[in-house]
Amino acid sequence: MTGARRQFSQDKIIDGMSFSPNSSAKRKGKYIELNSQPKQERKPSVPLIPIDFHTVMEQVKSNIKSNSDYNAITVFKNSDIRILMMMLHKGTETVQHITDGLISVQVLEGQMQLITNDQTAVLSQGQMLTIPSGVAYNLLADTKTTVLLTLTTLGSKLMRVLKAKLMQ
Repeated sequence: MTGARRQFSQDKIIDGMSFSPNSSAKRKGKYIELNSQPKQERKPSVPLIPIDFHTVMEQVKSNIKSNSDYNAITVFKNSDIRILMMMLHKGTETVQHITDGLISVQVLEGQMQLITNDQTAVLSQGQMLTIPSGVAYNLLADTKTTVLLTLTTLGSKLMRVLKAKLMQ
């Protein structure tokens, strides 16, 4: 068995499972509870930033120009992540983009297609999809669609570091 730990005579045995003698493993009802570290109160190191999606959705919908097929608002942005809310009219297809980092696409209202060179995924309200770094994609709205895009920059940062190392 790969990754299995040998059982020693001083091990704690609970329901046939072996734990080290200094493990905090104990039976709690029908479950075995493991507390490897004492619980500590976590305090955020930065302030929390609340975002009201209903308000942002109304802004996206009301600010769309009559001659435009879509509207997008940056909900949040820093050096690591960017969150966009986008509203697309029925039949709107975005130009193809290539991801620099991991992207998540969450449909808040409507139905759309996410198209890559290899495949097409149909997403409806409440569904989400992730796209790995380096994949070319575009969006096609089957109905009037509101979508939340979360774009990370990890892939592009990693590429810059690798390029810098290669240039040395």
